[in-house]
Amino acid sequence: MTKIADGMSLNSPLPVWKSYAGELLSLENEVHIFKFNLKDFGNLDYREALSQAEFEKASKYHRTEDKEAFLRRRYLLKKLLGAYLQIPSNMVEFAYSVRKKPSVKGGVEFSLSHSKDYVLVALSNQAIGIDIEWIDPSFEFNDIAINHFHPEEVGLLRNSMTARSDFYTIWTRKESILKATAEGLIMAMNLFSVTPGSITRNNNVYHFQSYQTIQKYQFSLALPADLNCSFWEIRSLSFL
Repeated sequence: MTKIADGMSLNSPLPVWKSYAGELLSLENEVHIFKFNLKDFGNLDYREALSQAEFEKASKYHRTEDKEAFLRRRYLLKKLLGAYLQIPSNMVEFAYSVRKKPSVKGGVEFSLSHSKDYVLVALSNQAIGIDIEWIDPSFEFNDIAINHFHPEEVGLLRNSMTARSDFYTIWTRKESILKATAEGLIMAMNLFSVTPGSITRNNNVYHFQSYQTIQKYQFSLALPADLNCSFWEIRSLSFL
C-alpha cells in the first residue's frame, strides 16, 4: 500500500465483519456497514418488499441481468431498512433531497454500492457515502487518471509500486464523497484531491476510510469525523 505525505496509508487495516442477526443498533455517533454477497441468496419474493413503481423502474433496464440485479439490491436494502426501523419492508418509504440523494423517511441516511456479487449498505443519521469496486487486473486506468484525477493523485500513481490498487482507492474515495454530498459524478473531479485523510465539500468536513478486501475488492467511506464504524455481514434473511 502506498504511503502518503503524512505517513498514513491510503488503506486502513482489513475490517472485521461480524455476523448480523437482527440486533438493534444505535446510529448515535455510529455508521453501520452491511455486506451482502448475492450468491448467498436464492429465489427472492420481490413482492414482499417492492412497490409497483420499483418494478416499473426495473423494467426500464434493457438487459435481464441488470433488471434482476436492481430488484435483488432494492429488495435486500428494503428488508434491511425494515428490520432496522422495525416495520414491514414494503412500508419503507424513501425521501429525496433537492439533489436527489435518497434517505429514509424517519431520519435514516443510507448509501448503497455494488460491484459484481457484493452489495454494501451504510446506515447513519448523518450524510455518508460508500463505494465498492472490483479490482480488475486488466483494466487500463492510466487515461482515466490523467483526465479525471488531481495532479497530486496522478503523481502518487506514477511513483507507486501498487498503482492499480491505489487507483481504485482514489476512485472509490471520489465516488464516496460525491455520494455523501449528493453531487454525483461531476466533470471537475480533477479539481480536488482525496489523498489526504479528509476533505471539505460544501462547507462540511468528511473523513475517508478505505479498505481492500481479501477478495480483491476496494471500498471507501466518506463520513463526518465523529462517527465510528461497525461492519456486519448478512448471509441469511431469516431474521429480516
